[in-house]
Amino acid sequence: MKQVFSFIFAAGFAVNAYSQTLLSDDFNSYNVGNLGTQGGWQRFGAGAAQAKIAEITAATYSKSLQFPRTSDVSMWIFKDLTTAWENRTPGNNILELKFDFYTGTGSGVTSMQMYNLTDDLNSIGFLEYDHATNEFYFYDDSETILDLFGQATENTWYNFTVRYNHATGAITISNGNNTYNYTGTPNKDIVEFDLFTGSETLTSAVDNIQINAVSEVTLAVNNTNKSTFNIYPNPATDVINIVSDKNLSTVSIYDAAGRIALQSSNNTINVENLAKGTYIVSIKYADGSVETKKIVKK
Repeated sequence: MKQVFSFIFAAGFAVNAYSQTLLSDDFNSYNVGNLGTQGGWQRFGAGAAQAKIAEITAATYSKSLQFPRTSDVSMWIFKDLTTAWENRTPGNNILELKFDFYTGTGSGVTSMQMYNLTDDLNSIGFLEYDHATNEFYFYDDSETILDLFGQATENTWYNFTVRYNHATGAITISNGNNTYNYTGTPNKDIVEFDLFTGSETLTSAVDNIQINAVSEVTLAVNNTNKSTFNIYPNPATDVINIVSDKNLSTVSIYDAAGRIALQSSNNTINVENLAKGTYIVSIKYADGSVETKKIVKK
């Protein structure tokens, strides 16, 4: 069964009191061959033959959008979501993206990108797959690089859900087995959703893209994304203490540039030698799941 990687955006509305579908596309009504302008998708960069509607796993998924990349030019496939997001029901302030992602093979990168208006098309976040290392990464608006979920398998479908809380900046990434929590920048309005592929050779694909605007009331009914750990003191000067109801495997502390500043397997970590500033503490548990929190070093 194909696993799903989801971000949610809107082109038309399917509405209830607490949830709106902003964009939904399974590509099944499209003609096999070049994507072209089917479904209102736009393309920038590499030629038309680099984005195709294909039957990769036809028995399960029918048609999918594949990137049989052979060009040395990067490519963006995108849709404008400005009006859909602006017209959402008041209170539906969580942007949710869901989609299926097929790793394929290759040596380049494929990423799902959410761009925002106030920062002149800077990002709310990118979820990227590196075909050379077979790993997923998340980039926030300051280009912090966070390694997610461990190594993936070639020619395999994966399921993801990504949520961005417009009011708080909280970002949650889940692949059905593991959940990753991160605090980004609040009050970013979605204007565009992009599917990006680099200039190298690859064969990745996406399917079942859905972008929603939902409320916290909706998520509270089925909230599986609560953090299971706390860090104190925060801000910190010399040590931080990690309290969790799960067994820790590795604690990685990232600086603002996404570099690993410190690693440990202990619940108490000496941060005295870190420069003053903001850091991301990423905890990998013994069961393979990952969570993050932001700390300030004084």
